[in-house]
Amino acid sequence: MITDIFIVTCARHASFLDYALRSIERNCTGFRRTVVLCPTQDVDEVGLVMLRRPHTFMATAMEYGDGHNWQMLGKVNADLHTDADMILISDSDTLFIKPTTPESFMRNGKPIHLMQRYDHPEIATGHGGQPVPWRVITERDCGWPVEYEYMRRQGFLYPRWLLFKARAHLLKRHGCPADVWIMGRSKPIPPAFRSFCEFNFLNAYAHKKHPDDFCFLEIGKDEIPAGHLWQGWSHDINHPHNTEALKQFDANITVNQPTITGL
Repeated sequence: MITDIFIVTCARHASFLDYALRSIERNCTGFRRTVVLCPTQDVDEVGLVMLRRPHTFMATAMEYGDGHNWQMLGKVNADLHTDADMILISDSDTLFIKPTTPESFMRNGKPIHLMQRYDHPEIATGHGGQPVPWRVITERDCGWPVEYEYMRRQGFLYPRWLLFKARAHLLKRHGCPADVWIMGRSKPIPPAFRSFCEFNFLNAYAHKKHPDDFCFLEIGKDEIPAGHLWQGWSHDINHPHNTEALKQFDANITVNQPTITGL
């Protein structure tokens, strides 16, 4: 089974990407390659980061509309940029912090995904001190009640067929292709969160339609394996949360694990 790592990036995140790719080189084995999708207009800046990395492949697409939604669309379309059987979707502002293989994200051959009930007290302050906002949004996208928040930690592993089927569901439910639906959701909703969430949608769809193909683990109920990724704050590489972790990485010191439950 072939597994690729897939990252969507841009020129603004090139410094983050450099750290992410270095962490893959240092800690990841068993993956075929890393596929980096970037806007066509950012090829020069991103290309400089990717030089001399033989197991890294650049994919490009013209960015349009809201950039945040465009990068979410890129993840939902990940199977269009790699022919791998399994795709591990990550972000530029992440570090692989210990030895990692595709099996690190699987149990009994099935991708592990974490979830936490929306009535859990942590959800009330789980988005920068504010309530996690994605329940009503994901219910609208999917068309059924959603009891769980699925965006609990970085490193989302999907079989390529899941992405195709999830896009087909958006077409069937909303009468328009996934790109039209996702890019049309760029208008912020109170309290100013964009009204689509790629990982909540993909996981809610997988949990409802293909539960036997995944290992969904509930935080607070099931045994949760240790995480392999540290996630930064993408809006500011110089934020203290980032600079301390990157300093540890540069010194080849084990980066501190996140302390939030389930991460």
